[in-house]
Amino acid sequence: MSALWGMVLKTTRAALKEGMANTVEGEATTSVVHDVPLSGASAPYAMDRDTVRTRRRQGIPADATAVFPADAVPASHSGSGLEQSAYRLATVQYLNVSGERLNLAEPGGRIGNTDHERFGNMVRELSAGNRETALGTSAIAKNALADLCLEDRPSAERAELLSTRSVFDESGTRELEKFGPLGRIDLARSLKSGDTTLGTAGSSALARSWTSKRYDEGRPADAIGTVSQLTSAREGAQVRKHPAVMADAQLTTVGYDWAKGLPTKVVQDPTGLAVTTVTEYDAQGRVTRQGSPGTSGTDAGTQASTYWSPTGTGACAGRPEWADLLCTSGPGRRHHRRPNQPGPA
Repeated sequence: MSALWGMVLKTTRAALKEGMANTVEGEATTSVVHDVPLSGASAPYAMDRDTVRTRRRQGIPADATAVFPADAVPASHSGSGLEQSAYRLATVQYLNVSGERLNLAEPGGRIGNTDHERFGNMVRELSAGNRETALGTSAIAKNALADLCLEDRPSAERAELLSTRSVFDESGTRELEKFGPLGRIDLARSLKSGDTTLGTAGSSALARSWTSKRYDEGRPADAIGTVSQLTSAREGAQVRKHPAVMADAQLTTVGYDWAKGLPTKVVQDPTGLAVTTVTEYDAQGRVTRQGSPGTSGTDAGTQASTYWSPTGTGACAGRPEWADLLCTSGPGRRHHRRPNQPGPA
């Protein structure tokens, strides 16, 4: 029995006649090649364990599959039957033993990287463009590295600083922090540590975006609702020279109905502008009222909603086929019926 038995080898669709927008002629076939080699002379890219380890990667590819466009039909659907040059127009995906994608190699050799932790969460992503910058093989990449003061750093360190990195708790259920690729920013406010000024407002700094998250703050000990609810997020920047102090921090807090496990109040910049959005729910957890910042709860800035009941009489009642669907919505106390449904009397 063939080793490729049961696998998709190609898909075919009708093709357009060359130069015509509506005339069908012939077929276009997308081909799939399995068991693409990870190393050796016939491998499209070196993805073996030793090579990957030198880049400080966490994940090791265990398998690779290539997809060929209609104008590049491969001579075989097995990687062992192709030469390296055959992959010039192919897109190659590299997977780990759990079937998670680690690399996506596009035509032209643009390769993006992702790493996962043991629970399957993506903890690191390096875009194809930032990978090329980290390698520093082109004049454009070298100029970018010079601007980021990374020209004298090893390529593995560059790749880490140019990646998006997430940090999860030990259970893998909570994303605690997230850092973006290194770039150059202008500080909106002076960066301070206590009474010491580390950077003045308006000055340029090398930094990564930085989000710090907290969960279940203020949750009652006897609450039976959903756990691991995001209750606050602080967003700002991690300046490379002062990594322990968040620059231009902006706090957002979330209050909950802990019995339902649903957010009821979102406040942006609670100690400053205190931009607040309030949400109310019915007993089934459906949104009944949501007030935008600065609204009174009954004006045009508040969205009120009611839902169909399968029984009863009157507005939004007695229609079992529409039970629990949105019946009316609108600003404040003025509701508007949904299209194709009768409104209340």
